[in-house]
Amino acid sequence: MRRSSFVGFSLLALALVGVALMAVPGPKAEETKAEKTSGRYSMTTTPNGVVRLDRETGAMAVCTGTAGQWSCQDMNDSQRTLTAEIDRLRAENKSLKEQLDHVDQNLGLNDNGSDTPPKPKFTLPTEQDVDRAFDYLEAMAKKIHERLDRLQEQQEHPGKAL
Repeated sequence: MRRSSFVGFSLLALALVGVALMAVPGPKAEETKAEKTSGRYSMTTTPNGVVRLDRETGAMAVCTGTAGQWSCQDMNDSQRTLTAEIDRLRAENKSLKEQLDHVDQNLGLNDNGSDTPPKPKFTLPTEQDVDRAFDYLEAMAKKIHERLDRLQEQQEHPGKAL
């Protein structure tokens, strides 16, 4: 009986050592070698050429070679396109909000939390201002009319000095 208990104990000890060795992480030669040799780009062969993946940005390109000349064209990246569009729209939205705030400040329409309507910062022109504007427009219209009359008279009497 002693021998069978010794064999059972040995098998149990051996199993425990095996489990302990499996739980201890050892150096993986394949991974460390791959990490040392891998660069920024990952290349995958396809029937049409090579697909190049930029590991830093995630951009993908299809590379083809003819007569020893290789060229790569970016693949459509819908996620990158959508992200760029979202960023553009956010910037536009921010700009429009700033413009709206600027207009509100200039017109005195800022919500100050009170029930009284805000006083406008701009003033309407006085009657004198309106009269001056009309006088100016009237003088301009007169000048235009006089010039047109002179041009018409020149066409009717080409030799006459004005």
